[in-house]
Amino acid sequence: MSKKNILIAASFLTLTVIGLFVLMYFPETASYDELITNNVAFKDGEQARVSGDHKAALGYYDAALQTATNEYERGEIEIRMAIVQAVSGNYEAAIKGYKAVAANETYPAMMRAYAVDNMATLYFSTKNEQITSLIFAEDPYKALVNDENPSIMYRQLSEYASSFYPIANAELHIANWYATEIARLSKEKAEDDVMNQYKAILQAKLASADRDIERVSNSPHLYSDLPLLLLMRARIIANIENTGDPSFGSAEEAFAKAMTSYAQYVHKTADAFARLYYAEYLFNKYPDREDFIIVLTPLSSDPDYEQSRLIRDYLRAARMNNKREIIHNMAMADEQFKEFLLSLGWTSSDFSKK
Repeated sequence: MSKKNILIAASFLTLTVIGLFVLMYFPETASYDELITNNVAFKDGEQARVSGDHKAALGYYDAALQTATNEYERGEIEIRMAIVQAVSGNYEAAIKGYKAVAANETYPAMMRAYAVDNMATLYFSTKNEQITSLIFAEDPYKALVNDENPSIMYRQLSEYASSFYPIANAELHIANWYATEIARLSKEKAEDDVMNQYKAILQAKLASADRDIERVSNSPHLYSDLPLLLLMRARIIANIENTGDPSFGSAEEAFAKAMTSYAQYVHKTADAFARLYYAEYLFNKYPDREDFIIVLTPLSSDPDYEQSRLIRDYLRAARMNNKREIIHNMAMADEQFKEFLLSLGWTSSDFSKK
């Protein structure tokens, strides 16, 4: 593995551990290689970033800006500074940085798309409403404000990202909005014309995302992005399949592909959330079968997953949030999973029959 790919893989692992997912921007040309080779401060910044030394990384990046030789290099450094601010929890600085990159018409279109989409991803990763306030505080973002339905604001934000370049992450955010609406309308027995319109848009967005996923899959320096993209896609397919429409593909195949990509491009225990989401899908689809147990078991039995702090925090919090019901129901059908939840702070009364 090249030094550059090691840095990329380390970046993905660092962000996954702390629960913040952002997609790195890397161009299709040799520009990044030239930047990291010729700009010593940038190289030091990259190493500090992936090691988690955020303060040092920002200092190196600031120094790197002083010797940047073109607009691409300046944008590349600025978007990384915003990413470091986001990971550090300095959301105001992160959003300001992303907006500056997005607004600069001299920067590459794909770079600007990643900058806008990373703002949406930052909110989806944290559900911190401060981020919403920061993003939509001024134009052009203020024009997207919808107090009655905030989810539309984020769909439109992703559409804005895709207006620069249809990166897969943005297209999947849009697709997820339509899949969620289709599932809701299906329960409400909505008119077929509305459903068909939304399904046509969803089909187009998935096709667009697939084209960009193909770009990513053919770019070794982007391999670490693939698992998250494939997992997002699988969850969308599952959502639609649960409405009784199998025309968008097999969710089981999509989940299996996503899980394989974690082992291939990151490491096997990075698939913890993929396992949980896949298990939820199998439990809902085959309630009388034990398929979901096979998928869930490694989370509690494989010692390698003990390092997956994020999934443990997630399951701990599920006791008190809107994921409680599905987690509880799976535990009632899987004694080992129930014991695992008890070790995380769930209580025996959580599983007593009412």
